[in-house]
Amino acid sequence: DHNEDNIDEGYNKGNDWFKATLGETMMYTSGLYPTGHETLKEAQDYKIDYVADAIQLEPGMSVLDIGCGWTYMTNRLTEKHGANVTGITLSKEQLVYGTDLNSGNDARILLQDAMKLGERDDLPEEGYDRITSLEMAEHVGIRRYQEFLTMVHGMMKDDGVFYFQVAGLRRS
Repeated sequence: DHNEDNIDEGYNKGNDWFKATLGETMMYTSGLYPTGHETLKEAQDYKIDYVADAIQLEPGMSVLDIGCGWTYMTNRLTEKHGANVTGITLSKEQLVYGTDLNSGNDARILLQDAMKLGERDDLPEEGYDRITSLEMAEHVGIRRYQEFLTMVHGMMKDDGVFYFQVAGLRRS
C-alpha cells in the first residue's frame, strides 16, 4: 500500500520536471566518476557499463530490470550491449516515457508491482539470464525483503546473476 500511496507524488510529477531535475538520463541512482570530471550522463553510462560487466552480460541474454524507472539503463543494455531486456516500473508516466525511449529497439516495458511479478503468465518460464535492480529496495521494505529476494531467485536461470544495488531501506 505504501507504494500505491507514494507513486504519484514520487514519480508522476511530469516527465519534464524530472528531465530538468535529473538530466537527460533521468536516473535517480548513483553514477561512477572515474576521473571526477565526467558529466552526469557520462557517470551514468559508466555505471551502466559497470553493471553490464559485473553481470558478465553478453549479447542475446535476457535481462529483467526491476525498477527500471525512465528506462535509460534498459535502453543502454538493449542498444549498446545487445541484451533482451524487460523493464518493470510502478509509474504510469515512466511507462509512457520508457515506451517512447525504447520504441526503436526490442526492449519491453511493463507497468508492474515487482512483488506481483509471479502472477504474470507472459514472462519466460525458463527464467532470466540476468536480473538487475538498482536502488528500488525501498519499495519492497524490510518486512518483505526476503520474499522479494526469494521471488527474484525463482525468476533466474540456474546459472543466472542478480545485480542488486541498495541505497537504503525504511524500517517498516
